[in-house]
Amino acid sequence: GLNVEIRDHFQGWGILALQGPKAELLLSEFYPAALGLKPMHFMTVQESGHEVIISRTGYTGAGGVELFAPNELMISLWDGFLKKGQA
Repeated sequence: GLNVEIRDHFQGWGILALQGPKAELLLSEFYPAALGLKPMHFMTVQESGHEVIISRTGYTGAGGVELFAPNELMISLWDGFLKKGQA
């Protein structure tokens, strides 16, 4: 038989979904390379020495994106998007 080991590599990570008609534009303010990310694709970027995964793999219906990042980055990501989105 096969010797298979399954490990959770995202222990200690969170997800933040940006949704709505301005989601991609807001994301591009922080990560210009993510502008034009195609549905069902993802990319990785560096933020404060950590890897962040940006994906368009969920169905949001309005050009939304999902960000997967270590928990210690989630509050700063949230605060940054919220502050910039209200400007």
